[in-house]
Amino acid sequence: MDYYFIKNNDYDGFPQLLIVEHVHDKYHVKMYDPRMLCKSFYLSVDMIDDFLEKYSIFNLKEYSKEELIDIFEFGIKKYQEEQLYLVVAYMTEYENLYKTTTDEISRQKYKIMYDIYEKEYDMCSSTTEQIIEERIKFLNELQHK
Repeated sequence: MDYYFIKNNDYDGFPQLLIVEHVHDKYHVKMYDPRMLCKSFYLSVDMIDDFLEKYSIFNLKEYSKEELIDIFEFGIKKYQEEQLYLVVAYMTEYENLYKTTTDEISRQKYKIMYDIYEKEYDMCSSTTEQIIEERIKFLNELQHK
């Protein structure tokens, strides 16, 4: 099993963790985004080199544990800040629509959407530290393998 950082445009260049495991005649690839959500897929042996070459790949072994933690903390915090910005923008939009719309059915829809984004805001702002702790725990487990 090999561990890498992958940088691409999906998360504005924030590092994603890439785990590549050779399984029989193919490679099992797992990509973890800054929130620790995983995309998993398989690549054939002849495709893995092209895949690794296509992205800016950095082998995990090149970094100290402290550097890894710093990189992930920065990526997670930056990602969460951007998510909060979007959520607040949607909350403001739906609140304004709710206040200015006279049709009662539409008002209720806007109120529901506002409530959804308000819950999302609470979740985004309260989970940053938890996500960082989970990422650090995950890194610690990787370091011991």
